[in-house]
Amino acid sequence: MSEKKKVTKLAQIVAGKTSLLAKGLVTLKVGEKDITLPIKSVGIVDVKQIEKETLPAPPTKTIKVEKGSVYDTQFHIPVDDLITVHNSTDIDYLEAYAEHATQYYWQTAIQGLDIQWYESDEKTLVTEFSRKKEILEETGITDYHVDQIVSAVNELVGYREERADFLSDRR
Repeated sequence: MSEKKKVTKLAQIVAGKTSLLAKGLVTLKVGEKDITLPIKSVGIVDVKQIEKETLPAPPTKTIKVEKGSVYDTQFHIPVDDLITVHNSTDIDYLEAYAEHATQYYWQTAIQGLDIQWYESDEKTLVTEFSRKKEILEETGITDYHVDQIVSAVNELVGYREERADFLSDRR
C-alpha cells in the first residue's frame, strides 16, 4: 500500500510569503507518556556536508603484490609490483570513524530539533553544540530516542531511501 504524497506546484515565489521550510514532529515514548518534539529541515544539508568533509580516511600502506593474491588473480597487477592500499582495519582509524559517526548522529539530531535551548536559569540561551548535547544527556535521553529523532529528520529532508517492493511493480 503506497502513501500518496501531497504535491504543490509553485507558479511564483513571493518574498515573506512563500516558505520552502520542512517542519514536522517526532514523538518519543518516555516511560508511560509520549513527548512530542518539533523538528525542522533547516541546516541538515549543511551538517551532512560537514560530515562528508570531515570523514576520516583510512591510512594507506604499501604492499608487494604476491603470486596468487587477489591483486594478481583478479586485478592482474604484475607480481612483485608495489601498490598502495587502504588499511580499513587499522584500530585508530576504526575508532576515529566510530567517533565521527557518533558525532554526526548527534549533530543531526540536535540541528533537527526545532526548539530553543536554555540553561537551567531559563534565561541564558544555549547555542553551542557540545552544551546542547550535554543538556540532552542530562535529560536521560537514550540512543533509541536519538535514533527516532534522526530518522524523523532524515525522512523530513528526504534522505531516507525509498523502500522498493520487489514482489510487485511498485518502486
